[in-house]
Amino acid sequence: MEYILQNTYILWLVFAGFCFLVEAMGIPGAGFLFAGMGAITTGGLLSFGMIDSTNTEIEQLAVFFASTCVWTAILWPILRNKNKGDDLDDFINIKGQEAVITEGAIHKGKVGKIAWSGTTMKAKLSNDCPLDSIEDGETVIIDDMVGITAIITTPQASN
Repeated sequence: MEYILQNTYILWLVFAGFCFLVEAMGIPGAGFLFAGMGAITTGGLLSFGMIDSTNTEIEQLAVFFASTCVWTAILWPILRNKNKGDDLDDFINIKGQEAVITEGAIHKGKVGKIAWSGTTMKAKLSNDCPLDSIEDGETVIIDDMVGITAIITTPQASN
């Protein structure tokens, strides 16, 4: 135990591992990745003698918080834009496909449910749909997607 207290970098590296574990298994997106990187940086600086291990805990915490801020500034823009190529409006494989109304009729202006390709999803009637409602079990065509809601119409209206 005395060895660990004399080599505080070990505590920082253990704390980094804990942060990565929480990020991976517990609360992703809460910043534990950045805190873990800050802890690794602090532990590394202590290990290589770049900061003195006899520094008080307050000084080590200051290095930790500063390095966490630096890692956040470096990694946040990269992680925020990692899915930029995945456009949610790019549902090429779903537009024009048939689906079936489930869980009751869908009325114009209201959200209902459709079954498509083995999944149930939200759906609304298109403004161009000639009907005010479509009954449960009827086949519809998916015209568009708005977020995760399918915009549907009747097969006759889509022709």
